[in-house]
Amino acid sequence: MDNVVNNYVCNIISAYESTIRTYENNIDVIKQSDNETQDLLHEIELSAPKNVCDGFRFYKELREVRNRRRQAKDENDVLEEFYSFAKTQHDTKNKLRNIQGNSQKIANTKEVRNYKPKVRSDLTITTIQCTENKPFENMMQNFRKEQDNKKCKKYV
Repeated sequence: MDNVVNNYVCNIISAYESTIRTYENNIDVIKQSDNETQDLLHEIELSAPKNVCDGFRFYKELREVRNRRRQAKDENDVLEEFYSFAKTQHDTKNKLRNIQGNSQKIANTKEVRNYKPKVRSDLTITTIQCTENKPFENMMQNFRKEQDNKKCKKYV
């Protein structure tokens, strides 16, 4: 049985963790870019005058560093509200993990359940597992296989 709750919870937790990881990585990129910018500016300020080629090289490096910083900063501007929310949701993530575990237990019991008649002892369904609650996609897949098999037998 396909456990949709498990899939949903995995996606939610993944969104929380990915947002936190990306935001904090961007903070590191911003700090590193700031330090690299300072290095380049101090090199320009304090070193002996450069020729045109070296000056242009420093311009290109400074521009690349500033663009990298801008991209990280812009992404963090978008992520900031969700990041703040995600960082405070430890209880929510734990509750989601509990829900995920409980849904998996329920799904596992549904996989192997059998019906035992309560009154009638003449019935033969005591060892048959329930197949009516298969996910729709599985039912359609089985139906298509059956149709293909019928077509194959028709031509033989």
